Amino acid sequence: PNDDPGVVDVFRVYFGLLSLAEGRGFPKAPAETPREYQHTLEQLFPRNLVRAATSAFIRACYGHHPASREQIAEMKASLAQLQASAG
Repeated sequence: PNDDPGVVDVFRVYFGLLSLAEGRGFPKAPAETPREYQHTLEQLFPRNLVRAATSAFIRACYGHHPASREQIAEMKASLAQLQASAG
């Protein structure tokens, strides 16, 4: 979306996690909610990242509430580490 960076960056982080999970053979079902899929993500990635990204995504997507710069920076750094290790 073309929106507040605090919203757009949250989408990028969350969809980055979805992409990594799909690459590992765990795609999100179309009817599965972010909270339902969180349990799958927590089996694959650090729980603190998954919980932060899922909560931020829900707030951004459904409430249009941006995450703070600090939250986004932490999530982006954790995602970058996962992507680097995934090759």
